[in-house]
Amino acid sequence: MIGWELIFAHRILNPESWILYPEPTGGPANGPSGKRAHGPTGRRAHGQTGEPKFMPEISFKELDTHLGEARSSGYAPIYLIHGDELLVTETYQSILDAMIPDAARSLNFEAFDGMESDMSEILERLNTFSMLGGPKVLALRSSQVFDTRKDLAGLLSRCKQAADADDPRKAARFLLSVLSIQGLTLDDLEPGRRKDLLKMEAAGVPDGEWLERVVGFSREQKLSLPESRDQAGLLQNAIGNGFPKGNHLIITTEGVDKRRSLFAAIAAAGIIVDCSIPKGDRKADRQVQGAVLRNRLGDALEKRGKTMAPGVFDALYEKSGFDLRTFTANIDKLIDYTGNRPVVSSEDVEAVLIRTKKDPIYEFTNAVTGRDMEGALSSCTHCWTVGNSHIPCSCSSRWRISSGS
Repeated sequence: MIGWELIFAHRILNPESWILYPEPTGGPANGPSGKRAHGPTGRRAHGQTGEPKFMPEISFKELDTHLGEARSSGYAPIYLIHGDELLVTETYQSILDAMIPDAARSLNFEAFDGMESDMSEILERLNTFSMLGGPKVLALRSSQVFDTRKDLAGLLSRCKQAADADDPRKAARFLLSVLSIQGLTLDDLEPGRRKDLLKMEAAGVPDGEWLERVVGFSREQKLSLPESRDQAGLLQNAIGNGFPKGNHLIITTEGVDKRRSLFAAIAAAGIIVDCSIPKGDRKADRQVQGAVLRNRLGDALEKRGKTMAPGVFDALYEKSGFDLRTFTANIDKLIDYTGNRPVVSSEDVEAVLIRTKKDPIYEFTNAVTGRDMEGALSSCTHCWTVGNSHIPCSCSSRWRISSGS
C-alpha cells in the first residue's frame, strides 16, 4: 500500500497518531480527496515535495516567519496561543489579521468568551460553512478548556492576583472556573464556609476582602459558571474528526498542561504559539526578560524613526520592572513626550515616567503575609543578591516565630 491507502490504514490501526483535516483556503491539495495528513510529530518537511507540514509548537518570536509561509501554503485549522496576557493578545491579533481582513469579518468571523461560551455551540458553528464562501474563523478567547481539579491552587492564586490588580472580570473568570470544577455555586460561598470549600489554606491563598469583591462583582454582573461537561473531550473529538475546508479555530488561554491529550491533539493538527516568559528572579530568567523588553523598546523606537541614548533601557526598567504591559505603555509615553526629537534620553525617562516597579523586599513581605512560600523564597534570594540580606532574614525569623515553626 502506498500514498493515501497507507495513511488510511495507519489511521484505522492507530487513530490517535494521525489526524486528517481539510486543506485551508489558498493551500494546495494533497491527493485526490484534498485532505492533508499530519504525522505524529506534525513537523514541517522543508525542502520536500508534496504537502508541507507545520511545526506543532513555535515561540511568539517565530510567528512572523510562520505567517509568511502560511500565506502561500495555507493556515492551520487550529491555533492555540498561551502565555503572557499581552503577548497572547498581540499574537492573536496578528494571526486574525493575516487570516481574514476586516471587511470579511462581519459574516466570516465570530469571537466567543471562554468564561461564558458552550463548547458544543462553538463546534456546531465551526462545522458550518461561511455564508459568502472563503475562510471562516472562530475565536475562543480566555479559554478554560485546560482547567482541571489539579489546577485549583493555581486558579485561586491567579484569582487573587487579578483582584489585587483591580481586574474584577479576570478575577471572576478564575473564581467561576474553580466553582465549576468543584461543583459549587456562588451561593455556596458564605463567609464562614468558603475558606474550607475553596480549600484556600491548602492552596496558600488567604481569605479576605478581595474575595468579597470578586464574589460581589460576579453576582452584580450575573456571570454564569462554565459548563461542567467535558469541554476538552468535545474539542478533542472535533479535532480528530476534522473541520470543514477553510474553517479555522483560534484559542487563547493563559496556561496549558502539556501532558494532556488535548494538547497533543492540537499539536498534531495545528499550531501552538508559546508566549510564555519566565517570571522568576534567577539569572537565566532575568536574561530572557531583559531580551524581551529590549526587543520591544528597540522595535518601537525603530518604527517611529528614533534611537536611544545610553542608559535609557536601564532607566526605563528601573521605573517599570518586568511588567510587559506597563513597560509597553511607558515606551509610548516616552515616544509621545519626545515629539520630533530623534533621540530618547534617560532624562526624558525621569521627566515623564513615574516609578511602578516593585522592590524585591516588598514582594518578599507580601509573599510572607500571604504565606506564599515559593514567592517568599524567590524574593528572599533576590534580596541576598542585591545586598539586602539582613531584611529578609529578619522577616523570615519573625515569620518562623509567629508560625510556631
